[in-house]
Amino acid sequence: MLKTAALFLFCSAMALFCAPKGNLKIADDARHIVYQDGSPFFWLGDTAWELFHRTLREEADLYLSNRA
Repeated sequence: MLKTAALFLFCSAMALFCAPKGNLKIADDARHIVYQDGSPFFWLGDTAWELFHRTLREEADLYLSNRA
């Protein structure tokens, strides 16, 4: 029960701190993406440029199934 309550509190805190800040726009320096209030927007993504010619079939299948 204690673990469930701790998990709930953690998820609630994360939802408050990670809540969207509104629409995005291009920063005044035209080099960054920021929220409307000017705070920075962080985007994390991955690409698989080398997936089909540097991996084995099994490795590619594992990578794609993890991303699905």
